Amino acid sequence: MNIYLDVCCLCRPFDESPSNKIIIESDAVLAILKECESQWQLINSEVITHEISKIPDNEKKLQVQRFLERSSQYIELNTGTINRAKRLWEQGIDTYDALHLSCAYESQAIFLTVDKVLIRKMQQIHEDINYNITNPVKWLMEVNNDPSQDNK
Repeated sequence: MNIYLDVCCLCRPFDESPSNKIIIESDAVLAILKECESQWQLINSEVITHEISKIPDNEKKLQVQRFLERSSQYIELNTGTINRAKRLWEQGIDTYDALHLSCAYESQAIFLTVDKVLIRKMQQIHEDINYNITNPVKWLMEVNNDPSQDNK
């Protein structure tokens, strides 16, 4: 199973807010990353690499880059991913989000984000392409309750 975590997810374990939502999402992201060491495939992309390079806190940047050492596939932007992202952008999706979604689609990955506004927007878009997008907590709970995943 291919997993694409957007940069908000990758940074979630370093968020300093003590809210329950942040703590639960952080734990879910760390559990998913742990499974990407053996069971699932973490997808990296040119977009993730570029966005992480802009993190001003060097220690945080280094930690997030370490997460990506587990990645098994690297998606580079090409004409297809850019055109797909443009269609999303024309429908109101921010540039980085559109590029991330397009890369996730390219790698046939589940796209995980903690951005509930993005999830809501994507649920309202009627595309000929089915983007598999959800929150990491919700997705992890669904996968953990799916008996077909027991031996995978």
